[in-house]
Formats: sequence, C-alpha cells, structure tokens
Amino acid sequence: PRTPACSPCRGRRTTRRLLGSLGRGFAGVWSADSLPPFLAGAAATAGASFADEAVRDAVADPGSPIGKGGQVAGGAAVTYTVAAGLFVAGRLSDRSRFRAATYDIACATVVNQVYTHAVKLAVGRERPNGEDGRTNSAFPSGHAANAFAWAAVLERHYGWKGAVPAYAVASVIGLSRVQENKHWLSDVVGGAALGYLSGRAVVRVNGAPAAADGGGPRIGIAPLLG
Repeated sequence: PRTPACSPCRGRRTTRRLLGSLGRGFAGVWSADSLPPFLAGAAATAGASFADEAVRDAVADPGSPIGKGGQVAGGAAVTYTVAAGLFVAGRLSDRSRFRAATYDIACATVVNQVYTHAVKLAVGRERPNGEDGRTNSAFPSGHAANAFAWAAVLERHYGWKGAVPAYAVASVIGLSRVQENKHWLSDVVGGAALGYLSGRAVVRVNGAPAAADGGGPRIGIAPLLG
C-alpha cells in the first residue's frame, strides 16, 4: 500500500510549484505572444496622455463616494487579502476551474505588483495632486493594474460571463483614481495595459482553460480517411 504523503511534503511541493509558476509568469510577460497587446496598450497610453488635463478637469472630484470606493476596493491591502483568501479557498475546493482561477489570480497579483512598482521607480512621474507621501509614483496606476490583471484571469477562465463584470469593475476602479485626482488618465490606461499583460501571461503559462464552452470536458468527432 502507498504511504500517504506527509503535510510538510505536500507544502514543499506546493511552494515549489508556486515559485515555478511565478517564474514562468514573469518571463511570460516578455514572450512574443504579449507583443500585440503591449503595442496596443502603449498606443492607447500615448493617446490618453494628450487628454490627461482635460479629463482630470472634467471628472476630478476627490469627495466623490465612487472615488473613495474605488480607492479602497483596488488598494493593495484589499487586493492582497482577497487574493490570499481566494488562494486558500481554491486549495480547499474540489471545483477544478475555481482552483485554477484562484491559483492564477494569486500568481497574477504577485507578477503584476512587481512589474508595476518597477515601472513606477523607472518612470518617476509626479501625481496630479502633487502628493508628497509617495513622490513620483503616478505611472502606472497600481489600482488599475491590479483590477485589470484579475479581470484578464477571470476572462480566460470564465469567458464573457467573467469578463463583463470584471472589466466593468476594473474600469470603475481605474477611473475612480482620476476622479480622486491621484492619477492622470494615461496612468490608468498604462496600468490597465500592464495588468492585462500580467494576467494574460500567467494564465497562458499555467495552461489556459477552455473558457468559451464552460471549461468542461469536450468530445471531438472527425472522419479518418485511409
């Protein structure tokens, strides 16, 4: 009879697997498959930069409940806590698609955060409100990057049923940052592009599911001539 694996052994295997997935996710962002969305995101960010001041003047309202809600919902503390909770729930679940989605959300959160902070340090753009607490950390928007990374993962696992609400929430969170006068529009668009790239790359390297048909088993029938 086979001896049951000990809990520490399972823990070590899970840790090794997670570290391997993170490594593949970091590298996956730089793959040729990421080039088209990267170019599209770069073009959209450049175009949005011409409307930065006009959009800020039109929607800025630091006292808005939408802006406050988006700031909390997309913040790092909430993002990390929910991602960790989903990861644990996924390990305890017997639903394969939920397990895979929560695993990818955790990986995408880490990959996206590292790249977001690296770009912030490299660019050093000042926030539109001149906030002194986090000097020169405007580009890209971390809130938008987190939200769109999650949306990209949910889209790949759950198809349009996951994509529509996820991208709607991500868009509200992103625009709330402009309303709060914490970011320029181009910061939000750049963050959205980076988050999408991170989430998309993580799902791809971990094995993209068949979301279009619900992710269940499929049977194919084809003629064989010979």
